Amino acid sequence: MMLVDLDSGTYFGLNDVGGRFWQLLDEGQPLGQACNQLQAEFDVERDQLERDIGALVGELVERKLLVPA
Repeated sequence: MMLVDLDSGTYFGLNDVGGRFWQLLDEGQPLGQACNQLQAEFDVERDQLERDIGALVGELVERKLLVPA
């Protein structure tokens, strides 16, 4: 999955987990519920998932592709 910042023309690629996370957010799932769903769908330890999702959210916010609520 690719995200595009239309203002800057910057592309941002997401792997399978990141793409699924984006879909879950787009469906309106809160962060905790999205993490629960990801853990159920992918073979990943909860601590690692939370670190990775936290890093992804931070990068998306920094690039202005995601606005914190």
